[in-house]
Amino acid sequence: MSVRRHPLPRYLLAAVLGTVIAAALVGAAEAVHIVRAGSVDLARGLGTVLYGLGLYGLLALPVGVLAGLLLRRLSRRIPILAVPAYAGGVAALLTLTGGGAVVGTFRFMRDGGLAPPLALLAGVGLGLGAGLVAGHVVRLLLSRLPRISAATLLVILVAAVAGQRLTASEGRPARDAPGRATAERPNVVLVVADTLRADSLGSYSGKTPSPTPHLDAFAAESIRFDRMYANSSWTRPAVASIHTGLLPRHHTVVSKVSALPEDLPTLATVLHEAGYATAASVTNVNLAPDFGFGRGFEAYRYHAPVRPFGAAGPAVRLSAVNVARLVEERLSRALVPERFYGPAEAVNATAARLLDDLGDGPFFLWVHYMDPHDPFFHRPLDGTGIARVRTPHPPPEWAERMKSLYAGDVHHWDAAFGALMDELERRGLLDHTWVVLTADHGEEFQDHGGFWHGQTLFDELTRVPLIVRPPGGTQGPKVDHRLASQVDILPTLLARVGVAPPPRVDGIDLFAEESGGETARSVVMEVDHDGMVLSGVVWDRYKYVRANPGNWRGLPEEALYDLVADPKEHRNLASERPGRTREIAALLDQRAPAAGGDSDAHDRSVEIDSALQEDLKALGYIQ
Repeated sequence: MSVRRHPLPRYLLAAVLGTVIAAALVGAAEAVHIVRAGSVDLARGLGTVLYGLGLYGLLALPVGVLAGLLLRRLSRRIPILAVPAYAGGVAALLTLTGGGAVVGTFRFMRDGGLAPPLALLAGVGLGLGAGLVAGHVVRLLLSRLPRISAATLLVILVAAVAGQRLTASEGRPARDAPGRATAERPNVVLVVADTLRADSLGSYSGKTPSPTPHLDAFAAESIRFDRMYANSSWTRPAVASIHTGLLPRHHTVVSKVSALPEDLPTLATVLHEAGYATAASVTNVNLAPDFGFGRGFEAYRYHAPVRPFGAAGPAVRLSAVNVARLVEERLSRALVPERFYGPAEAVNATAARLLDDLGDGPFFLWVHYMDPHDPFFHRPLDGTGIARVRTPHPPPEWAERMKSLYAGDVHHWDAAFGALMDELERRGLLDHTWVVLTADHGEEFQDHGGFWHGQTLFDELTRVPLIVRPPGGTQGPKVDHRLASQVDILPTLLARVGVAPPPRVDGIDLFAEESGGETARSVVMEVDHDGMVLSGVVWDRYKYVRANPGNWRGLPEEALYDLVADPKEHRNLASERPGRTREIAALLDQRAPAAGGDSDAHDRSVEIDSALQEDLKALGYIQ
């Protein structure tokens, strides 16, 4: 019996259409799962589904062509495949069975906790069942609506573009009655530079020529605190202390799965309740919306690492996006900032767009840069550098080279900071704005036998800048020699704008007369990271640190350093001065009682999905 041979274009079109429709269904189904599993707003949820549908459909186009050619050859032996509608239905069945089995197996393992054999069985069963239904539906569509092909492909293309834009939408701050900043209600701009050691800056180190001329110009009309300490030595707990005014054990953001508790007031929530518009342009995966730092912000723009296919927001969790990212990283060894974080230029561009919407104020804008953080890039960028994810344990002799690369990154960040200040000045905002510059922590370059951060409480990790510029600036630079720490930023800023702080904070208003003289204060630091559990206190000229017994860094269980006689912290005085050691240890216990003793915060953990895991791995936070 002769079999009618349909024209090849029509046959290929049917196979492509069947493949694309089936793949689009796989993408949409996975996107629905992602949206349902996460806390996603309506716009981004819809965008994720549209993007999943469109992306998987477009990726299936070449697969559909190959399937069409293969099925046409098989049609010589299987006559029913010579009918384009049936060929399209079979292509849909095979695509949905295979794609559904792969994606379903991954999701059953990742989200359902099934063992690999059971997950594979469930995935194949799901794909096969859906494929049989989809194949039949596609066959009917192709046999009755031959012109559906062009419309379907157009819809999938539009869905991909619309979904990408919706998932990447920034959100805009909106107020019923926009006001103008005044002397009583000035604007607030908080700038945090990630991984910025105080001694890497010209105004703190006295280096000539200065590596940070723009920051030095800012400091020349500001108040600079030269004994400013971070309350922790890695990002998430340190930034939480900045925004809550609480020590790590009191805000409970201490582990890699910790998120900001929903019952804690923050700088953004307090200012928002006081009538301020609030917006943020930030980067660093530790500040992703999953971890709660967007609470209180009307517009929270998190700059995630650039993903394949332009994926953004929840869409980055799609399996196809993550597989493409892994392949890309294996094939290309070039180091570029966008693979790890949003570079300063992108953060500044978003900050400028947010300022357009914030208007004249009063507003609170948080800008968080990542450029001093590793990877340490050779600048101008040439694809080379040193990344923790690739070299977690550099040889000690690399220290000087890494410090040189780090200095180049700091210099690059300084130019971006200068551009942000120029933007504020161009808009005429500096006369009505408090601007605060600080950092979350520093970086270690074999200062005490290690690299990176989050493992000790030595000064290279905990001495950070704090430079405060009042509206209009100061008449020349001013230096404050009193101890200060990150928990002081919230009460200090709220006092400047006439807003009462939350009832329980660990910090003080640094400009209040009762804050005392140089030795009246003490600063507490804590870290629980990478197997290191440390707590410390700085008082007067001394630093006291407790470390967990048997820690892998070999730190003593008790250490006392004289920061005046021994600023590099190489001589432990704990055994030589037991009386002074006990005295300052008691001060640590007094300043930082056990968690829960004076805080209403409740521990909050989040599920670290595959996309967050990859971003955390890229920055060396998890292995």
